[in-house]
Amino acid sequence: MSAEGTTERSMPKRMAEGVLLVLLGVLILPLLPVVLVWRWGAGVWKGMRRRHLCRRFERSWGRMGKQAVFVYSNSPHWKDRIEREILPLIEDRVVTLNWSDRNTEGWRRRPDEVRVFECWGGKSEFNPLAVVFRPGEPVRVIRFWQAYRDFKHGRPRRLREAETELLDALELQGGVRPEAYMEPRLSTNEG
Repeated sequence: MSAEGTTERSMPKRMAEGVLLVLLGVLILPLLPVVLVWRWGAGVWKGMRRRHLCRRFERSWGRMGKQAVFVYSNSPHWKDRIEREILPLIEDRVVTLNWSDRNTEGWRRRPDEVRVFECWGGKSEFNPLAVVFRPGEPVRVIRFWQAYRDFKHGRPRRLREAETELLDALELQGGVRPEAYMEPRLSTNEG
């Protein structure tokens, strides 16, 4: 092979790359403003929806002293602990949803709380979760899934921190007994 043969073969390749770049530029550049406007509009819509949900929560629950939506499930990893040690401390300040009941009529009859959960819960580590509304402050989302996983493996620090964050956000003093962190208690209930 000569040096000329190599040049001849790479020339069509370079031309094809150039044509491809021109085609991509012709197709992508006109769509770029549309995509950017769409993304901006989606962000504006999400912000408006969140503000609307905050106002609705305040109107329907804030007047009754409720400051948060607390979501948990019947998982044996946290159900007993939450019902025995957390809910008694926070029940006057939260609206509670049980994720395990999501296919029941009771869940569907609570549209505002479910919308709050869906809006701030996300698609991962959303159970257990607290969405806390404080006047004049940004909405706080406190996730417990990782904390309970660590607790199950004998590492209580993250759970203690998450529970303390929740109690502080709800302005509850004291609260969780220190002995509750000594040893993980797992339920024998299936759920």
